[in-house]
Amino acid sequence: MEDKSRDWVMNGRNNEYYNYIVDRNNGSPTNSSINQSYSTLIYGKGLRTSSGSLGAENWGRLQTILRPRELRKMIADFQVFGEFSFEVIETKGGDLHSLTHIPKQMVIPSIANEKNEIERYWFSRNWRKYTDVENTPVSYNAYGAARGNSIYVAKPYVVGAEYFGSPSYSAGLVFADMEEEIANTQISSIKNGLSAGYIIQIPNGTNYTPEEKEEFERQVKRKLTSSSNASNFIISFNDQEVAIQVTPFPVNSNVHKQWEALQDQCKTQIMTAHKVISPSLVGLSSTSGFSSVADEMDMSERQTIKRVIKPKQDFILDAIEEVLVNYGINLDLYFAPLTEEVVEVKEETAELSSHVCMSENIELESYNDYPEAAKNNAKRALKWVEKNGWGSCGEATGKKRANQIANGENLSKDTISRMASFKRHQQHKDVPYSEGCGGLMWDSWGGSAGVNWAISKMKELNMSTHVCMSDGAPAELADSLIELGETLDVSEWTMLSSAYVDYDTDGDLYDLVQFATSTGTARPNSKSVQDNKDIAIRYRYVGNKSPQREFCRKMMQANKLYRKEDILQMNKAGVNDGFGLGGSNSYSIWLYKGGGRMSANFPQGTCRHKWQREIYLKNGSGLDVNSPLAKTISTSEARRKGYKVPTNESIVSIKPHNA
Repeated sequence: MEDKSRDWVMNGRNNEYYNYIVDRNNGSPTNSSINQSYSTLIYGKGLRTSSGSLGAENWGRLQTILRPRELRKMIADFQVFGEFSFEVIETKGGDLHSLTHIPKQMVIPSIANEKNEIERYWFSRNWRKYTDVENTPVSYNAYGAARGNSIYVAKPYVVGAEYFGSPSYSAGLVFADMEEEIANTQISSIKNGLSAGYIIQIPNGTNYTPEEKEEFERQVKRKLTSSSNASNFIISFNDQEVAIQVTPFPVNSNVHKQWEALQDQCKTQIMTAHKVISPSLVGLSSTSGFSSVADEMDMSERQTIKRVIKPKQDFILDAIEEVLVNYGINLDLYFAPLTEEVVEVKEETAELSSHVCMSENIELESYNDYPEAAKNNAKRALKWVEKNGWGSCGEATGKKRANQIANGENLSKDTISRMASFKRHQQHKDVPYSEGCGGLMWDSWGGSAGVNWAISKMKELNMSTHVCMSDGAPAELADSLIELGETLDVSEWTMLSSAYVDYDTDGDLYDLVQFATSTGTARPNSKSVQDNKDIAIRYRYVGNKSPQREFCRKMMQANKLYRKEDILQMNKAGVNDGFGLGGSNSYSIWLYKGGGRMSANFPQGTCRHKWQREIYLKNGSGLDVNSPLAKTISTSEARRKGYKVPTNESIVSIKPHNA
């Protein structure tokens, strides 16, 4: 609803449509349960980055720029309203200070300019009473319109909706409303004693004065029902000389079946609108062929993440990354999944004599073998943009990819994955550039040629990398290399040479998943490059306490502390000849621990162990991390003491089985 005199647009009269959505979320049990479940699945365990050590500084900045509680609020708004908003707050120097959630129902846009761009947003705590002093609307710049603090509104393209987003389940709102009304009717019936109502006839009532009639009626209602259902009684004052008669309204004996059928229909339609794969996932009962509710929930969660949650996560990340990139913060972000997939995997035995069963020519970094048609599509989109601009179309990430594709640059696996996921926008690919964003953004990602190539490429990458693992190496090799269990003094040990140890190289990110049959040599008391005068950082091998793989059994039994250099040394020393990529003598134990079988379901292997970082504070002039007097302190405490805790690749703290 446009108000040209005030230069704003409301979502319904006094912005009432937002209140309608909120009421349906609060009043419908089914709708509320689904929204809460989806919001939880979207957030998972929060943001993570795959940028590794190169993005450590930016990742540290992001921790103060975007707090988890603010991100949770944005996600909740996006799930309920189909859009979300936040304030982009700058420092005095023009750097990014923070991204702070703003409730979407409190934000409305200005009328679009001649270029169909929104230049400002208006904020009020209560648009129904915006004339009150405490609710006076305040104008803010739209993000990108000018420097300084601004408001960013993220909303997917919705056919026929220029200014506002719409819940993805909007078709089910009427059934959420119906579910509320059914509940209200049932509550009313319960309060009325499950009766439809009564007619009470009072003899000789014509002789009562109006005051006496009113008082009599008031006493009857107070005795027989609550005030909220007083209308269920009809009192008749007549002149017959008979006893008081109470006649109940007729009740349909099948009415409960009607209510039950309507309730079931409401639930079904609401779940359909939300694309619920299984009712059990959102706390609703269901009948299926699964042997247990747990099995059904596991299956439905995987499918829901893939078909419903992942597209929502991608949209949220695109919005956040657009702002971050503009302030020089380049990170590949993702949401860590809420639950860890647990699958019983039978590990290979010593009978296997051939350890490698994959192509030796698999490149793990980036690719540019997409078709020429994809480049031409991106070029065509960019040429149109040069003359007309992007307008409100696209995010920073998408615009960047368009230039990469047009120039024939290499694309990372993560970028190819996003390119493939753009398939979900295929229905908008034929929208003319001048009439909307659909066709322009489709061609920016390479068009049909590019998207289809990305889908095919992802299948190739996920399915062709298959490494056979074995625990068949002689146990004697592991036994001969175990030099653990000693308390080592700093004066007796020195750091490994820098030439021999490769610390934080990107190459470690692409080493093949394998396992070794040696636990290596622990040098916990040797000085590490990650230490300072008072703080020492060590790593412990933790996870499944009953491992099957020989390497993991020995590491768990040893229960030792390692410097990062020691772990990297195990990668390079060739402790298990022939088990590396293409038959080489090394792989990254630092990243992939005990290794296991790579597949589409387990791209990082099947090991259920990970490296646990432990930070120790020196006690006195020396440090013996094996001493019970050594004090283990938290990362936050170390930072409070002025020590910058090094950031490792995110995969280091993840079990390969769950990656």
